Amino acid sequence: MQNADKDDLKRSVEGLQKVPDRVIVELIAKAYEEAQPMMRRRLLEHLLRPLGILSMMGVANGAFARVCERPGWSDFSIRLEDTQKIDASEVLELAAYVQQFSAKALHGLLQIFGTSPSLASTATAALLVAILLRHTNSLAPPDDEDL
Repeated sequence: MQNADKDDLKRSVEGLQKVPDRVIVELIAKAYEEAQPMMRRRLLEHLLRPLGILSMMGVANGAFARVCERPGWSDFSIRLEDTQKIDASEVLELAAYVQQFSAKALHGLLQIFGTSPSLASTATAALLVAILLRHTNSLAPPDDEDL
């Protein structure tokens, strides 16, 4: 990325106001919709990791229950064919559920987007990353000089 592009992105991120939680989960669902199957799998695994079996079965009318039905569900891995059966509206519900009890879990998506050039290059992902970065910075503890 060139310096001018970095400066533009920095100004855009700094200009973001508090974004409603609903917008964040909508962007996650849109990014899932735009992603290739391998990235969809990584997104799902990340979002499902903090959930217990009952939560997985209860979110999105049980759309994630098939992951729980396999032996060794606690050490699960999403199959690529599962990513084609799960749609963006179900991911929206999953992200909203995860956000209720752990907004920091959503911030872990930054690492996934950061390691995927194909996903990170979409406008949706770029906006989501900017919002999550801004939100993460607002959650960070103050520096010693601010005390």
